Amino acid sequence: MSPPAKTHRRVTSTAKVLVLCSLWYFASIMTNVFGKRVLKILSCPMTITVCQLCVITLVLPMANDWLAIPKARPLSRRDNIRFIAPVAILKVIASVSSHLSILKVPVSYAHTVKATMPIFTVVLSRLILGQRHTWAVYFTLVPIMSGVIIATVTEISFDVTGMLCALLATSMFSLNSIYSKKVMSVSALHHMWLLFHVSRMSLIMIAPFWYYKEGHDLFFGSMRSKLSFMEEQTVILELIGNGFTNTLQTVAAFTFLSLVQPVSYSVANVGKRVFVILAAMLYFKNPVTSTNLLGVSIAIFGIYLYNRAKMAANTHSKQMQLEQQSAKLSLPLHHAPVTGNTLDTEFSLRTV
Repeated sequence: MSPPAKTHRRVTSTAKVLVLCSLWYFASIMTNVFGKRVLKILSCPMTITVCQLCVITLVLPMANDWLAIPKARPLSRRDNIRFIAPVAILKVIASVSSHLSILKVPVSYAHTVKATMPIFTVVLSRLILGQRHTWAVYFTLVPIMSGVIIATVTEISFDVTGMLCALLATSMFSLNSIYSKKVMSVSALHHMWLLFHVSRMSLIMIAPFWYYKEGHDLFFGSMRSKLSFMEEQTVILELIGNGFTNTLQTVAAFTFLSLVQPVSYSVANVGKRVFVILAAMLYFKNPVTSTNLLGVSIAIFGIYLYNRAKMAANTHSKQMQLEQQSAKLSLPLHHAPVTGNTLDTEFSLRTV
């Protein structure tokens, strides 16, 4: 390839990455803005979850085709119960509690509390998967916890229920990601198709509870009668907008990850949280103190350090595995006999 062609290709690739990153940030901000605006008019966290699940169930198959992701094989009833149902339950709890937290506290504070996700990930992966972490990873949890504590103590609009719901949502999202990775390793499902199956199952699960708690009142009860015509139209449009921006956020994040290195993605993810917090503060004009901002900054910096430490640990682990494989290959054959049982055991370890 000629130098001008290489330059053009590099510029095009960079432009595509920047556009996707901008879409990801914009969709993340608008999802939170739409959600908070709806909740200011109506106390309906389950309705927002239902709308998001409806849109993502309808749109994601088309997005997967557009991204040329191979179609997933039909799942049996046993697979749905064994793999999809547990993840769907976690998703429902995480989503509803997340929207409930935004109902009770400012978006900026809810996202600051969600910065504790690495803490839950480290603890839960250790308890469930027996995964060990380096001391560097453990040390990065200190600024995250310290920053969240400072932000909590100095939060002007603090609400205990909102904080607990944000913590519950964060723990459920973390547990969901751990279990989803385990499901993908066992079922060989692409994570975008796993998201589709989980969203569809989550919608089926939450539908009767939503109708009993909010749906009937929203369509036939006092909840709708309290709204003016303009408020009703605003709620409908912003619920639809919330569903589409949530789906766009998911697709843009996945596509962005497929184009960049993991370390670039982790840095961009930290940047996204910063933009969401700042945008929420500016848009909703939440009163904040300098100490509160300091706590938010410390927590976000802790996330950045955590991502760097995890990347370094993963790189070191891969290097060790390669060195061990090279050492095995360099041994004489009679020192490492290969039998059918050995191959079967290795295969089973990779597929369980």
